Amino acid sequence: MRRTGKELVVKPNALELVVAGGYSQKYGARFLKRFIDKEIRTPISKAWQESNVFMVMAENNKVVVKECRNDGVKNENENSCKGAPA
Repeated sequence: MRRTGKELVVKPNALELVVAGGYSQKYGARFLKRFIDKEIRTPISKAWQESNVFMVMAENNKVVVKECRNDGVKNENENSCKGAPA
């Protein structure tokens, strides 16, 4: 996302939840794209204009997208930008 000046940080624990949430014993990884769209892409799309850095992390066994700005200032609807580039 460097062309747009945006950055995506994915924490390893969130990646594990994405893999687990997008896989089914019966259907394999068929639902992976749908899971990523719902849990990651949609929240990022909603905040695309306001944020420069998006951090995908795990909280309470759920995938959560946090928004940060490159200048290190936290956005209103975001609790912590720790680990995100500032």
